[in-house]
Amino acid sequence: MSLTELEKQIYNAYLIASRTAKDKPFKLRRDFTKVDDKTFIILKKLSSLFTSNRNVNIADFFKAPYIYYGAEEYFDLQYFTSPKAIKCYTMYKRKLETTSPDSEENIIRCKQCCTFILRYCVENDLSLNEYKSINNGTTPLVLQHLRDHSINFYVIHGLECDRIIRQVEPDLLEFFIADFNTVLSETRINFQRSEKLKQVVRKSFQLIEEYLLKNKTSII
Repeated sequence: MSLTELEKQIYNAYLIASRTAKDKPFKLRRDFTKVDDKTFIILKKLSSLFTSNRNVNIADFFKAPYIYYGAEEYFDLQYFTSPKAIKCYTMYKRKLETTSPDSEENIIRCKQCCTFILRYCVENDLSLNEYKSINNGTTPLVLQHLRDHSINFYVIHGLECDRIIRQVEPDLLEFFIADFNTVLSETRINFQRSEKLKQVVRKSFQLIEEYLLKNKTSII
């Protein structure tokens, strides 16, 4: 039995999260030749989960329950294969979005979202305006990317695509993301009140738009 490099990284990400949550030192595991059968199977399951959901941040996934439920709790590796762990990660990301818009973590996350949009637009030959208005089937692409955690609500506000969202049936919005309109409203207020994040997102989109337009012009 052998583990892939991803599975070894998964184990060490779990190790880091579980130890640092309790302010304990840790040493990365290098030797995986004696992994027991149970751990081997769990790592295979987690590898499949992360491979199928590439937008899940592995470090945040393991960190989420300690932040959401408290560092005094303990979560074994088996827990992270359960639906509870996935739900906790979703709640953690939601909580992160609706609080402290100017936190370093939120600003870094928004920059990552903007990078994702730039890469997607380049790969699919889209302008920023086309990206935020295009439908994938019957659903706006931005909503699918929001559901998949490729972008977040603050980036949605930065794109100024409320008109497009309002065209979607409320029930469908709730199907995509629970309490959609509540979160949309809370994050809109946070976005408008923010001192740093709003400027970072708007500046990022200005640079993205300039780059995409320049790229299209050079191709023509």
